[in-house]
Amino acid sequence: MIKFDLKFGIGEKNLEFSNQYKTLIENSCTLLIEVINTDIFKTKVLNYKWHHRRKGEILNFNHTTSSREDVLKKLLSGDDKFVSEYKNDSNELGDNDIDIWIIPYYTKRKIVGSTNPNTYKTWLNINYWNNRIVQNKVNPFLTMVELAENIVHEYCHNIGFGHRGNKPHKHYNRNSVPYAIGDIFNEVAFELKNDKLNIPLSELDSNNEFVIDCSFCTENNIA
Repeated sequence: MIKFDLKFGIGEKNLEFSNQYKTLIENSCTLLIEVINTDIFKTKVLNYKWHHRRKGEILNFNHTTSSREDVLKKLLSGDDKFVSEYKNDSNELGDNDIDIWIIPYYTKRKIVGSTNPNTYKTWLNINYWNNRIVQNKVNPFLTMVELAENIVHEYCHNIGFGHRGNKPHKHYNRNSVPYAIGDIFNEVAFELKNDKLNIPLSELDSNNEFVIDCSFCTENNIA
C-alpha cells in the first residue's frame, strides 16, 4: 500500500504556510493516497486510452514510451529519481511512499505551482490557491480535490514524466502522464466522495481554471 511522506518548506522572504494551509494540504494528501490505493484507480490507469484525431484509439499515455503497467508501477513504487539529493532524509528507493515536499511562493494568479528536475520539492502558488479557496467557498472539498490533483501531477513530473509545454490541450498534453493521472485521480475522488459534494457531478467542469499551467521548468531527462 502506497503512503505519503509530507514535508513543508519555507519560501523566499521566509514565506511559510499558515496552519490552515498545512491542514488543507495534509487533508489533500490523505485523500490522494486513499484514492491511489483503490482498485478502481489502478484499473483506470491500466485501461487508460484516448482518441487521436488521425491515428484513432491509443492504448497508452502520450509523451512517454512507458506502458500503462509501468506507469502504475512507478507511481506506486516511491522511486522518485531525486532520492539521493537529501542525505539527511529517510527517503529510500522502493519505500512505497510518495515524497511530497511543498514550498509556498507568489507569482501571477494563473500559475498553479511548479517543479523542476533538480529536486522532488513542489512549489505552490499562494496567489492562485487563495483565489481557489474563495471560488470554492460554498464547497471547500473541491479545493482539497484540486490541490491533491495538482500534487499528483507535479509528482508525476518528479518521477520522470513530462509533456510538451504547459497548456493541457496543446500537442495532446491532456493525455500525457501528469495530466492523465491527475484526471483519473479527480474522477475517482468524486466517485468515492460524492456525498461531500453539494452540486451534481454532471455540473462539474473537468477543464476548469486550475489546469492552466503547471510550470514544469524543463523537459530534460523525461521518460
